[in-house]
Amino acid sequence: ISNDMQNDTISISGTSIRPDTIMYIKSDDAYLHIITSSENLHVRGNISDYAKMLKRFGVLTHRSFWINPKHAHSVYKEGTTLKYIKMNDNIKIPVAKSRSVLVEQNLLEINP
Repeated sequence: ISNDMQNDTISISGTSIRPDTIMYIKSDDAYLHIITSSENLHVRGNISDYAKMLKRFGVLTHRSFWINPKHAHSVYKEGTTLKYIKMNDNIKIPVAKSRSVLVEQNLLEINP
């Protein structure tokens, strides 16, 4: 992965994409499924590396998921604890209990 902040793009396995088009990233062992609004990429990598690089665009909701809140459709809570986020493509992304408050704050900053 590499980024070109001048053009606000990142290169993932030779594919240049705008970070704001990334809806979510799912970690599956050593592989990542990067879901954008126009394509799906499958690459080897570490989700924490991508989360650091994409910090201004989203948040880790779980050890295996990173989301861009701009692509979130709705949230589901159990009491006051955020349980999962339904994305615009109807995929439900889990939220770890330990990350619930941070994720909710991030969602409110992006979608007040």
